Amino acid sequence: MSTIPRNQSSSPGKKKVLIHIGMGRCGSSSIQHALMIKRTELSELGIYYPETFPGEVAQHVLGLLTDDKYEKAKEGWRNVLSGFDKSHCTTLLVSTENFIGISPKLFKSIQRLLSGYSVEVIFIIKKHKELLPSIFSQWIKSGIAFQSFEHFYSVTKQEWHYTRIIERWSEAYGADNIKCGILRSGSDAVEIFADCCGGGEMRTMLKNTQIRINASMNPKLLLLIMLFDRFNSRNKIGSVFPGWNHIEPSCPDRNSGIRSRLLGFLEKQNKGASHKGRWKLTKGMEGKIASEYLETNERFYAIYLKGKNKDVVDSKK
Repeated sequence: MSTIPRNQSSSPGKKKVLIHIGMGRCGSSSIQHALMIKRTELSELGIYYPETFPGEVAQHVLGLLTDDKYEKAKEGWRNVLSGFDKSHCTTLLVSTENFIGISPKLFKSIQRLLSGYSVEVIFIIKKHKELLPSIFSQWIKSGIAFQSFEHFYSVTKQEWHYTRIIERWSEAYGADNIKCGILRSGSDAVEIFADCCGGGEMRTMLKNTQIRINASMNPKLLLLIMLFDRFNSRNKIGSVFPGWNHIEPSCPDRNSGIRSRLLGFLEKQNKGASHKGRWKLTKGMEGKIASEYLETNERFYAIYLKGKNKDVVDSKK
């Protein structure tokens, strides 16, 4: 069996690749929109932020999730690296939420393709008790049905261990080349991202972009969507996660149009006085979440946050 060489990110003279493995609901869309808007200014700083598809703000093709899209993803990487090498830039910056769940086959291919580059990985997170309700709400908006937050948590909880997500990137490129930030309520994801990239001119350039994409919806409004889905669809069991209730509309064309109009109306209401509020968790559920992630969060804190920001670890009390 051939061994993939570990990337020596500190080696002098190598061009750098910054990989933002965007965590859902941690400001990834806002970061990507800011980078797209500032693409020309980034280039002037020597940073190549490629456009892989017309009008697309991120590089989702580089992280296509299924093995049947493997060749397309690999070709996407080849095209991006070719454009980077032909540019005057010294740093390639790519971002997609898809990097969280790419297959081992694609991951190994990415390692091979990047073997001649210096690589750093950017990973921005939230406290789990804030992250999970936000992901749940976003998935409901997107048409993925669960019976309740408790059902969502029981089915998907293994997917959100930060240490497990970052582990293979750390093994490939070294823990010192994993740059992590914490998104807190009221903080600016774009500025946190710029700091993870080293701050300096990038932080100054991206500062005050004030981009907020895909804002969370008030839970009371989301309940209306959940009710609509419950009464206007057939539940079809079977998906990526065992026990996931995948929505299959009983009248696909009609239900899809009505749901889209309902969601649009509720999103407009969300921008008014009703925008405040979070999905409230019971004390018992907060305790379950804290217990589930305590051990791996403490490990994440020790390895990747270097003794800073320990408040990312939720107390079990």
